[in-house]
Amino acid sequence: MILLVNCKGKNDKHTPDKNTTMAIDKGIYDFGNVKEDEMYNGYFIVKNTGTITLAIYDVSTECGCTVIDSYKKLVQPKDTCMIRFSFNTLGKSGIQNKTITMVTNTDTTTHFLKIKANVVK
Repeated sequence: MILLVNCKGKNDKHTPDKNTTMAIDKGIYDFGNVKEDEMYNGYFIVKNTGTITLAIYDVSTECGCTVIDSYKKLVQPKDTCMIRFSFNTLGKSGIQNKTITMVTNTDTTTHFLKIKANVVK
């Protein structure tokens, strides 16, 4: 007796069967003028505007000066979550532009959240 099993599956873990929609409260989080060698905290509010659960697969930063503190991985329809982050100005000066990358189950799977600050001495 031979048992045949169909192992049909998705190759990309970020490709869902269904997509939802979302809204982000602001395009850029602007700290304005900040002091050098300090830690600053901020957040983006993400709202699930769709009819199925919003899955946040990954939230990452481009460098070690920005750290993701917390976020919900699953956001129910019409609910919100906060992407909390910290920005460290140690060794920084002048205008700083940083990017947080978020991967979700929306039609456009990758979203870029921008952080801006002017580090002064």
